[in-house]
Amino acid sequence: MARTYRRTPFIGPKWLLATSLATAIGLAPMSFAAPPVGGGDDTPTKPKVIIGAAKKLNVAAAPSKASVAKANTAAKTTKAKATTKKISASAKKATKTASTQTSTPAPTQSSGGTNSSGNANGQVAAQTAAATPAPAPLKVLVNLNAAQYFTPEMQAQGVEELLVLYPHNFDAASLQTAKVDGQKVVAAVKAARGENPSGWVMLDYEVPFDEVFWNGKTDPRYAGMVASMIEAIKYAKEQLPNCKFTYYGVPNVRYYVANKGWDTMPEWSRIQTKDECLSVYLSLVKEMDWMSPCLYDRFDPAMHEESERASLATREAAFRLNTVKICDALRDAAGVPNMPIIPSVSVVFSAHGKAEVWAPISHDEFRSDQLDPSLLAGADGFFLWSSLEYNAWVASLSWVPTPGEQPRADARAVLAKLLYGGSAPASWTSTDSKNETVRRVAEFVAKYAKWTREAEQAVPRPANTAVAAGPNG
Repeated sequence: MARTYRRTPFIGPKWLLATSLATAIGLAPMSFAAPPVGGGDDTPTKPKVIIGAAKKLNVAAAPSKASVAKANTAAKTTKAKATTKKISASAKKATKTASTQTSTPAPTQSSGGTNSSGNANGQVAAQTAAATPAPAPLKVLVNLNAAQYFTPEMQAQGVEELLVLYPHNFDAASLQTAKVDGQKVVAAVKAARGENPSGWVMLDYEVPFDEVFWNGKTDPRYAGMVASMIEAIKYAKEQLPNCKFTYYGVPNVRYYVANKGWDTMPEWSRIQTKDECLSVYLSLVKEMDWMSPCLYDRFDPAMHEESERASLATREAAFRLNTVKICDALRDAAGVPNMPIIPSVSVVFSAHGKAEVWAPISHDEFRSDQLDPSLLAGADGFFLWSSLEYNAWVASLSWVPTPGEQPRADARAVLAKLLYGGSAPASWTSTDSKNETVRRVAEFVAKYAKWTREAEQAVPRPANTAVAAGPNG
């Protein structure tokens, strides 16, 4: 079975060491590029998120009118529910503020049984609401091997395995050509899942694809790149009809626009960005089975001044809520209103923000920054990203070539701090030690899956019954 990996903590010069490690043990070089994060500057190949708010970015995004009304209604319902008590007061305030930034006020119910707009009877409205189907259960995806990591605790949360494919391991030419090879995609899926595979599949093409998308249709590579992506995914779906395919980070929404976050940017920026996203991504989205925008958390409130934290919380929630709204606008424009939106979220802080990379994200932070705003906007599930399986594998290697020694030491340091309370186990390479690391990784991720199910019960969201069938539906 082919091994697939998520991004590692080896950023900057260390990627050379990890690439040497991968090459030495018979794998193609792996990607250590920072994932697209909705930030960016005038040099797209540089990290896209900037510490602070002093960097001007090029593009933004805006929700559709339909999703605005849905999110606003959900926000009002949230305010009336006591189930959000587990979220901190500041987190609730941030989510509420974000959800109203681009919303048009919905009619409210008056004490006389007629809504305040005077155009509907309260009893009729109640009957209509009762007839609305409940949302399908959230899809909770993890990039962990089910045979190893799906403990009873993981299974109790209803998680599903996601196969993430990195072109470095099977389509390395794409790094130079900006073209996707559909035949290689199909071969890679079969190598990982057998001749008759099924389930969720994410194609993680980033370099130079992110740069081209940032540049838009004026980039001379754009037309050929998107055509190859469409052709490849259509071919993969034809050859592997029991799989559901997406491209990672589509759409890639900027965190700052015109030097402002999504909580403060002017309306014209929202409108312009919505139009740009529709123009750049629509033809590709029409061929995808689901969308997974990147919503990783890169800003730890604890590393900000007390006076900055309230505005940070509002900006963080506004970014996620509006990104999912953009996805909603895209699926409506594509004529597939029930296409699942399953954002990629992180369980540890990611790079290129202002946080300690690999520090675990707290319950309240996970809820208020990533889960709740996304659900209010209509998300249908979440991909709980971590590269813990990869790090566990690297840490367990008894021998590596000299260039690989530092990456292995880094992986062990990450796991020791995250899973072992800062004290490394006596051995990383024994069978018992490997099994214990697997158990702890599963326990760690299961905690976030549980919090996701908690948010599912607490946060009202629009119905999308098409998601319930899953990959084979």
